[in-house]
Amino acid sequence: MWRVARHNHLPARLVLAAILLKLSKHTALLLSLLILGKATGRYDLGEPALLGVAIAAAFLHLGARALNQRASAEDRPSHEPR
Repeated sequence: MWRVARHNHLPARLVLAAILLKLSKHTALLLSLLILGKATGRYDLGEPALLGVAIAAAFLHLGARALNQRASAEDRPSHEPR
């Protein structure tokens, strides 16, 4: 039988989860800045727009957590040399 060499790279699932998590944190930061801007009168945003940004951040975070949980123990990088 042919033996396939496994490379020490991260599976796409974990990379996508990390990107989604980072994007959700940035979206949450944007939400807080929009709330501060609305409170000081700099931005004229309605509550539905703020709610939409909050929901987007929550769904991005939910997707990242789901992808992280689906990754099995063998997919996670080990720090042991081979």
